[in-house]
Amino acid sequence: RPHLILRNARHRRSWDFNQIADQFSELAALGIARAFCKYCSGYSEGRAKGQYHALLRVFAWLHGKAAEYPDVVAAICRAERPKLDEFEWACSKWRQEQIHGGEQLKQTTANRRIKIANTALRHLAAAGILPRIRDLRPVRGARSKSKPRESVAEIARFADVAKDILRTAARAHDVDIDSGDESAFLRVL
Repeated sequence: RPHLILRNARHRRSWDFNQIADQFSELAALGIARAFCKYCSGYSEGRAKGQYHALLRVFAWLHGKAAEYPDVVAAICRAERPKLDEFEWACSKWRQEQIHGGEQLKQTTANRRIKIANTALRHLAAAGILPRIRDLRPVRGARSKSKPRESVAEIARFADVAKDILRTAARAHDVDIDSGDESAFLRVL
């Protein structure tokens, strides 16, 4: 089904929606693909790629849970909007599996997946493909881990250079510096 492989000139790549067609229907995949290309055309390639993979993940999960959410899956197969409460319940369960599921994701990864999925679902709702649901709550307390930047003195190479500069300046101005002054100077840096 080549008509489900849509090319985006801005991203210089193709987006293949045959997986969604295999799981649901060709008509549903075509609607999702068109909506995706419309809303992702203004995104950078990396962000569009994240949105694409988020859509594939959510729809693959829904397909895998067809026995639990038969009405939601059947509506998507018919290219109709599922009932709001059932779809919202299914998305809530998807969120729970991202946080506590079998993949053992880090909290920051699960949080990022949920935020990206929120954007994708919001755009599909705006296109009339899915019902408009409340955003899925991000993971509480999940933040990107970052380590503080090292000061110049903490970097060994610069510490030696700083000591040399201090000693040179002290000699040039005829000042005596003891090791305590030197270490205090390095702490300030």
